[in-house]
Amino acid sequence: AIVEKLQEEQLGFPSVGVNQTNTRFNPQIKIAGFRAKESMEATIIRWMQNICSLQKSFPITFNNYSGFPSGSIHVRIMEHEPFHQLTKELTVVDEYIKSSGFPQMRMVSKPHMTIASKLSQTVYEKAMLDFSQKSFFESFLAKELVLIKRKNAFEKGKTINVFGLMPSANQ
Repeated sequence: AIVEKLQEEQLGFPSVGVNQTNTRFNPQIKIAGFRAKESMEATIIRWMQNICSLQKSFPITFNNYSGFPSGSIHVRIMEHEPFHQLTKELTVVDEYIKSSGFPQMRMVSKPHMTIASKLSQTVYEKAMLDFSQKSFFESFLAKELVLIKRKNAFEKGKTINVFGLMPSANQ
């Protein structure tokens, strides 16, 4: 339901609709990115399963819009601590990746949900003006972590595994 609301919001702003080929709504909250060989996949999945089986589900609250001057608009997330806890636990996976000769994981310090990216400077400035005058406030309970694989930055991601989080006390 939140994704549908965000899609409606995105389509409701003419500045973003100016160049639909440069807008991309990818309803996910990235917490880390890394490179690894396909032969490492099973081990990474086992480690991530262990990590997620000990993590409790947590609420995610979106609060208004923001942007990055590189040309992307996103919905802000109010509470970052649950994400920081997950990335802290992922350090064991990071160590495995580094020990295999790959660069360290890129952890996201300010989790967010991008609603438009690769906007030209002009469109970005118009969109930021539009979105800064609009409010958005929604919450949901995060119950899973998804491992997505892609061969390069331009390829659409493929879901490799979905890791359930432990139910929280108020579920």
